[in-house]
Amino acid sequence: MECTRTLVIIDQALGHEALGIVNRYLRNIKVVEDPTGKGRETYRSERARIHNTLLAERWPVMLSIYQEMIVKPDELQMTSRPLNIHPSRPEIPGMYYDTGPLISDSESAGMQGGTLHFMTEGIDQGPLIRVLEAPVAEGYRYPEVRRRNQEFCLELLDWTCVAIVRSD
Repeated sequence: MECTRTLVIIDQALGHEALGIVNRYLRNIKVVEDPTGKGRETYRSERARIHNTLLAERWPVMLSIYQEMIVKPDELQMTSRPLNIHPSRPEIPGMYYDTGPLISDSESAGMQGGTLHFMTEGIDQGPLIRVLEAPVAEGYRYPEVRRRNQEFCLELLDWTCVAIVRSD
């Protein structure tokens, strides 16, 4: 059986753990690393390389994991199933997902989680597929919230990879 060709865009923060999950399930993959946080010139050249990779072929599945790079409309058109795993609940699109649960007047105060959704042109606005959430544990501060959100992402990644394999 042919495995679904999948482009995986991954953030270095989840690095080895996420790659281990991806490699456990998916065989026909291309992995590219999100260049965010690598400096302006490196970001530009790496972003251009990712853009070229996205446009080089039609991707049945594109899986963006815990990364901040914005996928452009022309890039979205190159995939049948653009999926994103976002390290927060749906109410917190974009960045600052690790601090929202700690701010008492935010929509997500006291709750944290991870979201799997289809990608659209809006940042983290696509149709929801699966949401994991839990109350912020007593005594959690930024590092603990961040790590727990990463754990939610890894759990969603495992679930997503199984779903991709089952769809083959």
